Amino acid sequence: QSRDGSSFENVSKGGGNGPGGPAPRKAVADITKEKLGMGEKPDFFSLSCMTTFFFNDKTWQYPSNPENKKKVVEDGDGWRDESTGAFLKDCQRRYIMPVAFSDYSGRHIMTVFDDQAKTLL
Repeated sequence: QSRDGSSFENVSKGGGNGPGGPAPRKAVADITKEKLGMGEKPDFFSLSCMTTFFFNDKTWQYPSNPENKKKVVEDGDGWRDESTGAFLKDCQRRYIMPVAFSDYSGRHIMTVFDDQAKTLL
């Protein structure tokens, strides 16, 4: 808890480990400097920061197939999973949100997906 009474919560559901062991701690400025997330493979790291802005000018959710989480499109009285061709009576809404994060070293815009987005909302 900070001096002004506000509290912070870890939004990670995992243990902070990547495939090779514990994820290294990074600062926001390291994301750009080290081009994290720009390679062929994912980068795993731990980040201590605050959410400073939620962007509302882009799509923040999409309808999906509850079984495979793939995007579906409205089709008459239901939904069609274009990846499998399956027809669904109901869909599940999944969140995808661009947000700005800040720490002592700077600000960076990242996209958070369903589980983390629900935690932030």
